[in-house]
Amino acid sequence: MIEVSAQGKFDFFYMNSYNKDMKSTLSERGQITIPKKIREQLGLRPGQELEFETRDGLLIGRKRMAGDPVSAVTAILNPLDVDRALEESRGPKWSPELDADRG
Repeated sequence: MIEVSAQGKFDFFYMNSYNKDMKSTLSERGQITIPKKIREQLGLRPGQELEFETRDGLLIGRKRMAGDPVSAVTAILNPLDVDRALEESRGPKWSPELDADRG
């Protein structure tokens, strides 16, 4: 049973949504071309790494993250001397010579 909608088709037997313009043929070397519309929707660029898995007979591909997201932003700022930054924002730290009258 196939129902036609404005967005494409839905195959209720296999439960796969598809659009006839969104297909590719597997080459002898196991390569496929991802349709341009999908590449644009996902922001895929040449050289982008993809990860693949199979689940219940489906091939699932997703953009590969370029490492740990926290590591990607670690050390992007210059090292910070906390004591110096506090002194600049608050003034000099307490000292017996400077603050004898505040005791």
